[in-house]
Amino acid sequence: MSARRRRRALFAGGVVVALLIGWGAAEWVRDGGPFGTEARHCWDAWAPDDAPFLSDAWLGEAGHRTGTSEGPERGEGECTVSVASSDRDDLRSEIEVVYGPAPEGADERFDWLLEHLGGTAVPVPDGLPGAVTAESGMLVLPERCDNADGRPTTVSLTAKSTRNWNNGRRATSSGLGGVDRVARLLVAAADAAMDRAGCGGPRQEVRSPVLNLPEDAEKVFWSSASSLCRIPGLAVDKVTADSLGDQRVGVVGPELQTCVVTRRHSAEPYLSAVMVARPGLMRLFEGLAGDGVPAPGWRGTGSLAGNRQVVRTECGDRRMGFLMAGTSEEQAAAFANSAADRLGCAAVAPRP
Repeated sequence: MSARRRRRALFAGGVVVALLIGWGAAEWVRDGGPFGTEARHCWDAWAPDDAPFLSDAWLGEAGHRTGTSEGPERGEGECTVSVASSDRDDLRSEIEVVYGPAPEGADERFDWLLEHLGGTAVPVPDGLPGAVTAESGMLVLPERCDNADGRPTTVSLTAKSTRNWNNGRRATSSGLGGVDRVARLLVAAADAAMDRAGCGGPRQEVRSPVLNLPEDAEKVFWSSASSLCRIPGLAVDKVTADSLGDQRVGVVGPELQTCVVTRRHSAEPYLSAVMVARPGLMRLFEGLAGDGVPAPGWRGTGSLAGNRQVVRTECGDRRMGFLMAGTSEEQAAAFANSAADRLGCAAVAPRP
């Protein structure tokens, strides 16, 4: 069973910081009181002052933090940091880092990409091939780290936290410290993992802040139903509009653009759309889009069949990819052409 699917550390009476990476010898770290200057996590990549959840103050008087790591010598591994704080309404957090090849199956790869590139994701600064949110991130590693079958190797980070709230538990911030710190945590873990996997090289660093942030979610009203996410032609009828909740214009940049529309009562996505044009991220589209034309009149390759729609095309001298879920062909065309128009490219799909 791959490291991506193995179930991680369990919370038991306090905190477990499980850092499992690969299949090498395990290394354990446990913090119960002061963190200590020697205590580091995730292949020694993270120090106490790298993020709030790693600090002494985050634990409280009776909090705990424990960790173990296995180096990814065989190309797969994971690192999970679980924290329980006594001073924050019984806050329990689990921060997981996974090193390994991108998912092999097309559907699994699509869902994984949409998870890491959609919604509130923003590009990692300084042109590094990755994306981050306040609670997650993903970075594509250099080709020298590719899996034996040619798949790109990636490092992904996810965080989940809950705290007591009235009569139950509620999701809350994990204390990663925002998208800038998440980017630095992700890149530091990736550098350390590559060294242990034997494919290390020049250090990757995040020197610049994240400047292009997603907008806040807005309610969907009938008046906006003809231009969801402010994209002309990305439209729904009145009955559908009445069933929708929020729309979020995510990051809108030259290398990443996102749009998410949720249902009213479940907050589940009604549609999600992502445009990608950062070269390193485009490696993840290889083997995903197929070789056929998406639909008559479309440029590039891909498929618009089913709920997982993929298009790979070109914008001038660079590659461009689209991931769309829940969209009709007309909605997919509106999103793709809007991104192409904004970047000065030829239309991707036929226009009405």
